[in-house]
Amino acid sequence: RVFLRLVLLRHGQTTANASGIVQGQQSHWPLDIVGRAQATAAGARLRSLASDAMENGAGTAPERSGDKAGEEGSRPYFWRAYSSDLRRAFETAELALGGVPSDRRKNRSTQPGPCEGEHSLLPSLHGPDSPRPNDENSLLPEMDSIRSDPRLREFALGAREGRLISLSWSKAEALANQEGGEAAAQISHVESPAQVADRAAAFLSELALEAQRELCRRDEMKCKASKDDDSLRVLLVSHGGCLHTMMERSMELSIASIGKILNGSITEVEVRLSSHVSDGRKCAVSYAVGSFLNSTEHLETALQERAASSLVSRICRTTQATELDRGGSHGDDASVALGKASTSSSKC
Repeated sequence: RVFLRLVLLRHGQTTANASGIVQGQQSHWPLDIVGRAQATAAGARLRSLASDAMENGAGTAPERSGDKAGEEGSRPYFWRAYSSDLRRAFETAELALGGVPSDRRKNRSTQPGPCEGEHSLLPSLHGPDSPRPNDENSLLPEMDSIRSDPRLREFALGAREGRLISLSWSKAEALANQEGGEAAAQISHVESPAQVADRAAAFLSELALEAQRELCRRDEMKCKASKDDDSLRVLLVSHGGCLHTMMERSMELSIASIGKILNGSITEVEVRLSSHVSDGRKCAVSYAVGSFLNSTEHLETALQERAASSLVSRICRTTQATELDRGGSHGDDASVALGKASTSSSKC
């Protein structure tokens, strides 16, 4: 049975994406105007999915002990939300989830999870006086917030980081050597697809086990419930290279035909329990693509709703057309990482 549904969201466009600069694990690149629009549109899509799930009676099961939302029948769509700790992903998560007030962020370390570390690479997009999202429409439980995990980061791309994507590996490394210091030290900081797949698999394994424990904890599910609509939902906000590698290698999904994971796109993955190890330390699971794969229809809808003269609308249309013209295979960190793996085995 399906016990866990993952919604994978790639971060919105950044100033580096728009300028053709490789980001890798650099943390300072913010979303640009297009990226913020993409993240907001993704959030609207998630709320639409949540509304549909509620109408069909397939929302996340509520807590029982003193949970006001549960008593009123209101069930947050997601059990948890995770993000890469890099700025561009976390900004996307905050915008998609409607903002995370600072008082909710303080509770993050009290919640168990694959990574409990505090996110510290960027300030919240919303100050302490920002309005709290309507609890009835909240996508997360009231006392939970976005959890950051470095295992959801993009590939480490060595000397290519912060440089134009048109620059080859050899030229980027030559420049780094000339610059010396930190730039030269960065040359060796390169991850292979296997390394990224391993860290993603470790994250997924821990998440699957915790989801099983949560289902066991909920009395109404009795740990062996067989209804698909009892499954937990989790949002994962990450990067093109990491998400592609996670799906293709860690989950062993056949996704070669989709090409590039687009900015602001969402994918659903269903997780089924194959077997449960008796010592409670592992879950053997299988993965399958759910109802949508690399979907951007919410971005198209958002553009249609904007006036034809809107600056953001014109920029977004141009960006989307450019991505489609590229055939989904060029111009981002994923192409750099995966291209390196296919042309050189010295470091990958």
